[in-house]
Parts: sequence; C-alpha cells; structure tokens
Amino acid sequence: MISTAYHLIRRTALTLFALAKIMVPIMIAVRIGEMFDLSQALGVWLEPVMRLVGLPGETGIVWAVGLLTGLYGAVGALLGMGGQLDLSVAQISILATMILFAHGIPIEQAIVKKVGASFWLTSALRVGCAISYGLLTHWLCSALNLFPQKVDLGLLALPQVELGWPIWFLSVGKTFAVLFVILFVLLIAIDAMKRFGIFDWLVKAVSPLCRRLGIEPRLAPITVIGMLLGLSYGSGLLIDELRGETFESVQLLPPLAFLSVNHGLIEDTTVMVLLGSTLWIVLVGRFVFGCFVVWGLSQWLVASRPVAGPA
Repeated sequence: MISTAYHLIRRTALTLFALAKIMVPIMIAVRIGEMFDLSQALGVWLEPVMRLVGLPGETGIVWAVGLLTGLYGAVGALLGMGGQLDLSVAQISILATMILFAHGIPIEQAIVKKVGASFWLTSALRVGCAISYGLLTHWLCSALNLFPQKVDLGLLALPQVELGWPIWFLSVGKTFAVLFVILFVLLIAIDAMKRFGIFDWLVKAVSPLCRRLGIEPRLAPITVIGMLLGLSYGSGLLIDELRGETFESVQLLPPLAFLSVNHGLIEDTTVMVLLGSTLWIVLVGRFVFGCFVVWGLSQWLVASRPVAGPA
C-alpha cells in the first residue's frame, strides 16, 4: 500500500514537473506582457474580427486577454466591463464559445507541443475554429432570430484588481498545488479503471468515435478525460501515459487536436452558462463542430501520407 502510494506520488510529481517546466516561464512572460498592455494592443487588432461575428469591437480585449492568459482571465475582463456591454444571449454565447475554443494559447499549446503536436498548427486550429464557429453561429442566429434576449452583465461586474508579484507567485503556487492534487486523483482513478476492467470497457465504448476521428484506441480514454476536465489535465495524463511509449506524430495529432478544440466541457461550459450563455451554442454546437474539424484533419492526414511503392 505504501509502495503504491509512493509510486503514484512520484508519477504525479514527475508529470507536474514536466508541466511546470513548460508553464512557469510562459506564465511569467505573459505576466510581463500584461504589464505592458499587450492584451490592449491585441484587442485593437481583434476589433474587426469581433464585429465580423456580430459583437461589439471592445469585446476584442476580452478575447485577447483570454487568448493570452486563459478562460478566467477572459471572464475577469468581461465582468470588468460588464456594465458597458449590451449583449444578447446569442452574442454572449458566441463570445463565450470563441473564448472556449481559443484561450491560454501560450501555455496550453506549449503543453501540447511537449506531448508531440505542432504548437503553431494546433494554435491556428483553435483560433480558426473560434472565428469560423463564431461566423457560422452569428449567421444562423441572425437569420433565424435565435436567442435575442438581453443579458445583464452589470449585475456580475467586478472591479479589476492589480496583483503584485508576491501575490501573483503565491497564486501560481496555489494553482500548481491544486493541479498536483487533481493529477494525483486522476492517476489513482486511471489505475483503478485498469485494475477493474473499466479502462478496457471505456476503450470499447469510445472506439467508434475515435476511429472516425483518427484517434488511437489506446489514447482514447485519456483523450476523453481531457475533454471533460481540461487540456492541462488531459495533456498531463498523456505525458504520463506516453512515458516509455513511442507514437508517430500522425498518431498523436488527432487526439491532441481534439483536446485542443474540445476540452473542459464540464467546468468551462458551466462557467459560461452562468454568465448567460446557452448550452446549445457553447456545448452542443461546439462539440459537434469540433468533431467535424478533427475528422477533417484526420482525413487530410490520411490523404497526405505517401503511398508505399512495391517492395
């Protein structure tokens, strides 16, 4: 029992250390960028995009903060200007889904790169999905007059608080402490799943969808965990699972692309629904759209493979 616990703690620590080596330098770089109003500058560039999907130009700052820092950074920026925005349910859902598709790019896609997929390809995939889905949803909602009800964000508006470096480092430490506990629990759960045969049952259950999306059956359960809980958790578990394993990049790209565009379906979606978004746009439509995108990517990978000549 003690030996098993020690082994799990060691595995968790190694996995978390692998994540920390990627995340901490980028978190510091993003923090410095925020001090020089990098999000404001990026927000100005994103204004035309936001207007294209039927959103006020100033929401570009919200998405810019999300792109650089993560989901909760975007939520904080949204609530910070909540009283200034007059959005419908359709609009808040479009903005929320764009954030859900593409947030925390520097950190999350660096983790994906560590696991084995291109940083730039998966980043472009996420941003492309966000804009494409935003355009499609805006067109449908406008044409069919869907979800026109107004959302009052002023009730949720919060003041922006500037954190000093000591408090910021403390918050980073708390983040990694929580991440350690979550990874530890997930590793225990995965080991239990393997011992009791749940792992094999899960592989069989998700294999049809995985085959359609070009995902290796061995990587399917970990992909599903990341899909439900988050990219950092899913990629962290993939790092642990792939330790000592060898996969080709074409095998790793589909599950990592799927994790990139469809992750955190429980927590992240819940946050956006609490802000006034509708599940039809931020969950159902997003998931289906993401599956089609990954399926298309898998078909492209198959088509682009060189045909073996005669021996």
